[in-house]
Amino acid sequence: MHLLKKFVLTLLLLLTIISLSRAAPPSYLLTKKDYLYDTFFKVEATDLMDLDYSQVVVLGRDYTERRISVQLLSWSEGDLVSHWESPNLINEGPVMMTTGRPLPTGEQFIIILTQNHLYLYTYQNERIILRSQIYHTLSPYELSAADLNGDGIDELLVVRLGKRLAKYDEKVVDVYRLEGEELLKVGTSPLLGNIRCLTGGDLDGDGFAELV
Repeated sequence: MHLLKKFVLTLLLLLTIISLSRAAPPSYLLTKKDYLYDTFFKVEATDLMDLDYSQVVVLGRDYTERRISVQLLSWSEGDLVSHWESPNLINEGPVMMTTGRPLPTGEQFIIILTQNHLYLYTYQNERIILRSQIYHTLSPYELSAADLNGDGIDELLVVRLGKRLAKYDEKVVDVYRLEGEELLKVGTSPLLGNIRCLTGGDLDGDGFAELV
């Protein structure tokens, strides 16, 4: 009888532990409800604030408040805290975002590309500042940044319409370099189909980023 009671108590304890482990999220998983936006379009990690660890840059939309913006978040005491939010870009859509080092200074930037403007934000004197605002007529679909020629300066990779077909659009990737307050086109790809996303990185270790 004593052994039976001991077995039953042990079984109940195990079932309780299993139930709690299933109900509670793992310690490494941060879960939030109704957080920042209704929809997140893009998330990137970068050390914009020079803290020796990454912050999170997010692009999202709040449909109720009619707001599209970019925010910079950092990890603090077990939570993500917003340090900065861009102006509302709802009237400038579509909106694209990436991070990179597109200038010879080597500074890290949040790069925002809208229908007619390119915005460069950087961290200076403990705050986010708008370094450049450049007008353009690119009609972009997507944006990334990568150092394609190995000079330490990121080129801007912009997806644009290449050819409109009956059932889908063929898109191309144009490569731009920032020269002062101007975008200088330095190359373009062949037609690559209906591109939905892209990135760049040095996949083979030769010092030159590949376009993915």
